[in-house]
Amino acid sequence: MAMFIMILASDGNAKSRSEWSATETGDTSAAAVVIRMKQALNILTDTSLAEHLGLSKNTVSTWISRKSVPYEAAVKVAIEAGVSLDFLLLGRDTP
Repeated sequence: MAMFIMILASDGNAKSRSEWSATETGDTSAAAVVIRMKQALNILTDTSLAEHLGLSKNTVSTWISRKSVPYEAAVKVAIEAGVSLDFLLLGRDTP
């Protein structure tokens, strides 16, 4: 049985442990970058992010498994969402 831990963030919204880590501690892993990309675009799933970017539905999960997010994708999200690359790639600043 899988167990999920939710943390109440300062904005009052619940976040999973991975979301909290990605947005609050400067995690630079591919998984954290993807979480911040989804957060910036208000997208919930990896598949939805891939579709939004015009990619095949498995692309984002491939980025995570390969531990690499294409810089071009991060730039596209940053421009579209109006967030900094420091936020998306390094977890610095706020969206």
